[in-house]
Amino acid sequence: ALAARQRGWSVCGSVRTEEQLSALQEQGISAFIFDIDEMYTGLSADGLDALASATHLLATVPPIADFDRDPLLALHSREVLNAA
Repeated sequence: ALAARQRGWSVCGSVRTEEQLSALQEQGISAFIFDIDEMYTGLSADGLDALASATHLLATVPPIADFDRDPLLALHSREVLNAA
């Protein structure tokens, strides 16, 4: 992410905790909480806006048992397809 930013790319990320959110923000990376622990709400409205404006998507989230597939796609496949 940092190498991409150094080349002028806009980089956003999703994280699972407030600590991870702060760590990315301190590095100048826009970050959004991805909730798959409590209510399976996924990304916030701001995170969904960032996803909708993305031209490229790199997902490194491991599958979780409740979905048996990538949780980003399980919760937000419609948004990903609409951004394509």
